Amino acid sequence: MAFATTAALPHLANLQSLAFGACKGLGQVGPGTTGYTDIVFSPLKLRTGSSVNADGIILDFLVVSEDGTLWTDDIDPDATTTQHSKIGDASLTNLVTRIGQGQSQISANTTFFCLGFSIVSILGYRPMYCARVIRNLTGGAFSATAGDFSGTYTIQT
Repeated sequence: MAFATTAALPHLANLQSLAFGACKGLGQVGPGTTGYTDIVFSPLKLRTGSSVNADGIILDFLVVSEDGTLWTDDIDPDATTTQHSKIGDASLTNLVTRIGQGQSQISANTTFFCLGFSIVSILGYRPMYCARVIRNLTGGAFSATAGDFSGTYTIQT
């Protein structure tokens, strides 16, 4: 097994100041072929803003595409506008991490980590393209500082 170079998620900037209720993708990832062994996502670091609700939640889920155009629930992982109205049962089926409401309480100005994972371990197959999508239900916007967010992926061949 060979490893490609680890790269930053294409649209980490979508997390900066992500508004309460908003949902944005972190950019499509994938070689456009099934000629790979797996795609591994690192843990995703993010930070809440100064105004949150302790009972709020952060959702991290996975959307997929076989052609780079048609995505799970029609969510566009490269959009700079919120995709919250498109979230449906298909998207939530691939929920990777849920932070808050009983698992860990949401706090203001706090760094949280969403789980790292491999595509094959979550889906059981290799799609042509995939993307992480984050929904902010914390009660306030995420931090506005770019350095408060990080996440990478590696394509294994």
